[in-house]
Amino acid sequence: MSESNQFEMPATSPTPETPPTSSPSTAPVAMVVAPLPPQRPAASQQALWRARGLAGGGALLFAIAAWSPWVAVAVTSAGVADRQPSFTLYLDPAVIAAPPLGVLFGRPGALFVWSALTVLSILLQPLLWQGTGWVRRMALAVFALWLAVTIVVCVISAVTLAQYLGSGSTAGGVPRHLTLLPTEQTFDVLDGQLGVGMPLAVGALALAVWGLVALFADDRRAGMETASAETLGARVRRHIPGAGMLTAGVLLWELGTLAFPWATVNCNAVPLFFGSCTGLPFSGVVGYGIHTTFPFLDALVALHAVGLLLAGGALLLLVGLWRHANSHTLAGWAVAWIAAASFLVVLAAAGIQLVSSRPTSLGLTRGNWSGDSGIFVALLGLVLALVAAVWLWGARLLPRRT
Repeated sequence: MSESNQFEMPATSPTPETPPTSSPSTAPVAMVVAPLPPQRPAASQQALWRARGLAGGGALLFAIAAWSPWVAVAVTSAGVADRQPSFTLYLDPAVIAAPPLGVLFGRPGALFVWSALTVLSILLQPLLWQGTGWVRRMALAVFALWLAVTIVVCVISAVTLAQYLGSGSTAGGVPRHLTLLPTEQTFDVLDGQLGVGMPLAVGALALAVWGLVALFADDRRAGMETASAETLGARVRRHIPGAGMLTAGVLLWELGTLAFPWATVNCNAVPLFFGSCTGLPFSGVVGYGIHTTFPFLDALVALHAVGLLLAGGALLLLVGLWRHANSHTLAGWAVAWIAAASFLVVLAAAGIQLVSSRPTSLGLTRGNWSGDSGIFVALLGLVLALVAAVWLWGARLLPRRT
């Protein structure tokens, strides 16, 4: 028998296990891939797009109809014995304090509330275009509430305006009196005809109701948490320089339209901002621009509605930018806001030209009227916003460096 090797391991001994060693830089990392949310069928996606289009189209059409003439009346100054028509006035809910808002908020307050109603549905559109979550759910509820309140106000205002149709006189032959905002001047109505604004508003609200029903049907069919194709896309990555430039541009625009004058008379200093000169703000020159470019629209739209639309749109744009909202919706809203702001600059330029050419016929002070600092501040902000928007979404389309 041979002598056993003392270094030989017994046959029954288990093989020792040595734990694998690896450096931290080469250690395998467990990756957990979250499952993709279910995508909508093509038919469901098309139905959602139609619903959004109906709601958005109804909102935009109503904003136009609300400031279009609902009734055209031939009037004369109150108390004048001669019953021959002196001129024609175009009436919409705003000039009669949009009953019943005049009773609830007073006549000046009613004008502000009506202005807010005419633009609120437009401001809700980017929220309705969100794919999932509580934001879209809340926007849908607010849109339904807006629609209910607006229909009530429009029905009561239409009934009030309808009394001026026809002869405009009561059964006893006494003409109806009409007091208009913002001047509170009183007129006697001699005759009235239906304008385009009332039927246009009916069609706009019908489209909005159709869109709302379709959105609720989509909510019930697919659920708020079902991801659509667009929500699976990339969100806007935080790009600090571009986002900061867009924010600065929007804030400059708001500063130029709210704090600086756009037209002044006989003044070479910085006028309205320091209260040293007589002048017109942004809303004033836009109102005159609407008067000369779109005479069928009520220039009162520039008093509150234009400012509320641009300020609310800018707020939504900045909140969406810094909270990484869906890139498709945010990019579309940025384009829409910049386009609307640019269009209003064109209207303001037309208003400044009108004021400069014949100020006395508009009831303004005689003198040398010219554009002022608000134009340059707002244009600088608009250019910054445009460059930043191109930078942000242009960089998103470029391939990333690896």
